[in-house]
Amino acid sequence: MMQINIRNILVEIEKTPLDPAVGIRLALLWEESGKTYYGSLITPNKSITPHYHNEGDELYFIIKGHGIMRIDEQEFSVSDGDFFIVPAKAVHQLINTSDEEMLAVFACDKEHLQGDRFIVEL
Repeated sequence: MMQINIRNILVEIEKTPLDPAVGIRLALLWEESGKTYYGSLITPNKSITPHYHNEGDELYFIIKGHGIMRIDEQEFSVSDGDFFIVPAKAVHQLINTSDEEMLAVFACDKEHLQGDRFIVEL
């Protein structure tokens, strides 16, 4: 019989220390074939520090909450169920503009958090 490992994304995020570079907890949910999948809970009226990656696109999926996604010079409203791709080299910042937590999952190359993340001052 196949073994299935069921975990709770909120529990995984709670167990994960704050990543000081971007100001959120980045819980590693799954890693396979060079891709990594992370969960993050962004507190009300907070944001991820603006940054970019030289290699590989990054997929975001907003599970719960709403806010603004900045990609280079553009801003997009995002909310429950939205998903989008941030291209390599694009400066991006996810902002929770609500009074409730925002839950997001994103997928990226393994290197994104291990040397291919460059913080930007806006």
